[in-house]
Amino acid sequence: MQHDIYSLGVCLLEIGLWTSFIQCSGHPPNQTTSQGYEFRKVVPGLETPAESLKQQLLLLAGEELPKRTGSKYARIIETCITCLDEGNEDFGDETDFQDEDGILVAVRYIERILLQVNSILV
Repeated sequence: MQHDIYSLGVCLLEIGLWTSFIQCSGHPPNQTTSQGYEFRKVVPGLETPAESLKQQLLLLAGEELPKRTGSKYARIIETCITCLDEGNEDFGDETDFQDEDGILVAVRYIERILLQVNSILV
């Protein structure tokens, strides 16, 4: 479920920036990266392309997004994107919410993400 929460954060980031990071065109569809945001394959100092992409997404969420949606929405997205990190303050230690049914991580999701999204006033 934590991977789903990460994916939700990426989708919410796209919504907040009002752009898609992937463009599909042609038949059959050819996927290309968005013209608005170009993500580098590897960022110096980071070991994997996945870590590089994550840091670039966090940079957008921390710098670009608050100007458009406010800091509360941006913080929710940062929480989603970092939910798998050991140092994530909102989700905490992964062993604290591991159970057979995934109920504890679902409760943490509701507390840290869903209720926060519902509290945003427009």
